Order: sequence, then C-alpha cells, then structure tokens
Amino acid sequence: MVGEARYVIDEHDSAACEFAITVSDSWQGCGVGRALLAQLEREAAASGIRRMVTDTLYDNKPMRGLAIASGYTVTANPKDARLVKLEKQVSAWTAAAERPKNGCRNNDDAFRELMETEHVRR
Repeated sequence: MVGEARYVIDEHDSAACEFAITVSDSWQGCGVGRALLAQLEREAAASGIRRMVTDTLYDNKPMRGLAIASGYTVTANPKDARLVKLEKQVSAWTAAAERPKNGCRNNDDAFRELMETEHVRR
C-alpha cells in the first residue's frame, strides 16, 4: 500500500468529520500525503462537510507541517498532552479549489499515479 485517507462523519454533527491519513514510509516526503489530504478535503466538502478534525501525536512533525501548510489550526489536546488537535473549516469552494504544488511534482500527477497503482484501496 502506498497510502490511504478516509473520513468518518461525526454522529452528532453531520457537517463535521474526523479524518485519517497514512503513507508508506518509502513514499513519505513525495507529496502523497498532501495529495491524499487535498483530495479528501475536496470530497468531504462536496459531500457537505464543513469542518475536518483529527488528533495526531505532537511528535509527528511531518503531519503537523502538512496540516499547517494546508491551513489547519493546531491546538493542544486537553485530554492527552501527547496529542495535538488539527482542525480546518472547509467550504463548497474547497471542492473546486486548485490543487497545491509540492517539491516532488504536481499533486495532480502524484494523485493520478497513486490512484492508478493497483495496491491503492478505493
């Protein structure tokens, strides 16, 4: 598996979701996580989601960096000092927003290649 991203709609707030992203170690740093997150945001926004949240370990600097670069706020988790909460408001325009570039290649190309890989779960 190269990477996977998914979200689950909050049972108490249908306009919010919790999301998760994982990328194989050998693919980290090549824009896969950024492409997956951008696609996940577009799909969530197109489905009516307006707020995306997740918790990550404070020590997970790559995820915190991706979140900040993607417009997420990072706040302390009051229940567990090892975690930080990532949160972003998304809107209908997110679904049509231009995909950001990364250092490896255009995210459109990376995402297309990723989705064409037979090991990727849809």
